[in-house]
Amino acid sequence: MMYQMYVFGDSFADTGNLPKSELSLASRQWYKPYGTPSPSVDASQTTFVQSDSIGTWLELREGPQTFRFRKNYISGFGMNFAVAGSGVLEVPQKVPTLTKQVDQFKELIKNGTIPKWRLRSPRGKGFRRLQDLGVERILVNNMHPLGRTPLRTRASNYKCCDDSANVVASTHNQLLAEKMGNYRGNVMLLDLNTAFSMMISSSPAPVHAVKNDNDRVKLFKNKLRPSCESFDPKGYCGQEDENGRPRYSITDLGEDRFANFYWDDVHPTDGGWSMALMLLKDDIKDFLDLLST
Repeated sequence: MMYQMYVFGDSFADTGNLPKSELSLASRQWYKPYGTPSPSVDASQTTFVQSDSIGTWLELREGPQTFRFRKNYISGFGMNFAVAGSGVLEVPQKVPTLTKQVDQFKELIKNGTIPKWRLRSPRGKGFRRLQDLGVERILVNNMHPLGRTPLRTRASNYKCCDDSANVVASTHNQLLAEKMGNYRGNVMLLDLNTAFSMMISSSPAPVHAVKNDNDRVKLFKNKLRPSCESFDPKGYCGQEDENGRPRYSITDLGEDRFANFYWDDVHPTDGGWSMALMLLKDDIKDFLDLLST
């Protein structure tokens, strides 16, 4: 069976929809060290996003087409509408909200760029709008543990989590779960919060102690410290001084993709994404009817 994937969201999934602009926190993914291998780090450590892992389970030979680079057709693998900095509400960067991203999707169906038959069975707001547009399966992330990100743990030299930020995430996730109760059936809530927490809370273990995928969550040596760290506590990975010199340092991961769970202040490394989603893999594949593949 040929699958397609349509992606909506923020920097966890953006593959180029945010246009390149002058170097800043919002546009940093267009600049070094993002997408650039260090002496012994594969570029995939800094370019993979969440949807890439799911795409491999769907056996997509390439990622969904980036909306900003679309032509008057769509590839056989779907389309990515996600934009870094996006959210449910309007944000200062004026990037498309999730509602606007769904509007873009709807317009491509309306003008025939995305044929309705590609969406398979025909089934607002949010999930209901996607259901009404004919999307057969919808995966929705809950909020990852904000208080465990390097952005929040740097103040303690990456030793302690920010409990108040974790409460915000937990409250959001509780409300989201209650809201999603009305959309069960072809909508699945991905519990990134629990998956990330399991990775970060577990004690490091040597490679020889790993017996299965669940044990692999223990391989990460640096759970809270990022691979790419700004010299300035209020700065960001990729920041430069007025002479173009890097204002950040990078941990050389070498061949050890489990050295760091986080790449920068909020985004996991490729290894981090792979292992976090591995904990959810069976549930996701069951929901997508892929367990036999």
